[in-house]
Amino acid sequence: IITSIYESVCNHYKSFVFYGQKRAGKSSILYHAEQQLKNNSNILVANIGNIGSVIDSNSKVPLLYQILYDIINKIEYSVEDKISDGLPKLEFSFPDDLTFYNHPSPLQKFRNLMREFLRELSKFPEWSGMKIVVLIDEFTYIYHLIMQGKLSQDFMINWKAILQENFFSVVLVAQDFYPKFR
Repeated sequence: IITSIYESVCNHYKSFVFYGQKRAGKSSILYHAEQQLKNNSNILVANIGNIGSVIDSNSKVPLLYQILYDIINKIEYSVEDKISDGLPKLEFSFPDDLTFYNHPSPLQKFRNLMREFLRELSKFPEWSGMKIVVLIDEFTYIYHLIMQGKLSQDFMINWKAILQENFFSVVLVAQDFYPKFR
């Protein structure tokens, strides 16, 4: 499974979803896939972890924006790691959370930010061709929020639109009722 994840997001597809019963080892597989992806010098890994840890239900910030900012934040960490490993510093800065959330359209800000970031990467031979892979565990938590009426059904429309922009590949881990969610 780890090899399939690695080969899929590196060579073939922009998304990989695997699901199974609780306590079946899905998070462990994701951990090992992350280690293998990090060993590839042409991949920036943005591990969101358990999506439930990103969500602040008391926040006035919509969930989609919370997730998008966490993706930005994890990409920034991955860039810092690559620079520590010897890649040249980029002339690019990521916004802090307040700047991002207070933008009139955080969704558009995310899109523009990703376009600018990918453009910046292309200016450096050492960074050119770098691929971003976002890892998200317990993605079916989103389904629970939609079913409880706590999350708009347009969340998935926006999520799909972002994936279609090809800013990054994504590996999602879900519980065994994922096919119903899909």
